Amino acid sequence: MNTYRLTTDMDPEIARWIGSGIPRALRGLTVDELDRIPADAIKAAQQWLEGLPERQRINEHGQAANRSDYGQGLLITGDPGSGKSSLAVAVASDARRAYGMSLRYYELAEYVDDAKVLAGSKNELEEEELGHLLYRSGAVKCAELLVLDDVGYERTTGSGYAQDKLARALRGRHRDGLPTIVVTSLTGDEVTEKYSRALQTFMAKSFARVLL
Repeated sequence: MNTYRLTTDMDPEIARWIGSGIPRALRGLTVDELDRIPADAIKAAQQWLEGLPERQRINEHGQAANRSDYGQGLLITGDPGSGKSSLAVAVASDARRAYGMSLRYYELAEYVDDAKVLAGSKNELEEEELGHLLYRSGAVKCAELLVLDDVGYERTTGSGYAQDKLARALRGRHRDGLPTIVVTSLTGDEVTEKYSRALQTFMAKSFARVLL
């Protein structure tokens, strides 16, 4: 198995994706490669991508130039196997290439599990493992672009822990002007059953939508 260290002479294409969390099979993917995705979905995703610089523009006073759209996310929905994750990663990867944005990919269930470990038994972890967990979870707050995949597949508990982590992550990133690409297979009725009306309303206002 190949392992890599970050060095000044590393292949730039390899260095680009180390630490991003993107599955190896999807690394380097571009929107132009997605010939099985419906054309209208590709067009909508590209419009969101091309509008990123203007939505994220900061004026001479250090303020968001477009307050209403600042930090706008992208919600990609569709049936399992429709290519949602591929489209999300391709859009994020093209944003990284075009605009130099820092990028992180996370499955929501993994993020919730990591958060539980850090909140409970982190003192039992080896230093290296703890460092990895802190790096991954920290990227949710500070990565310039986050892909949050498989939303809806996280385990639901009576405490509402997973929904709370999701809501806090999305609201916090939007407040800080950091766009998020959310990927889900949930239908409208399933979203209504699983998530609070407050979270649904927030996402309806703060995310553009692409349906596959």
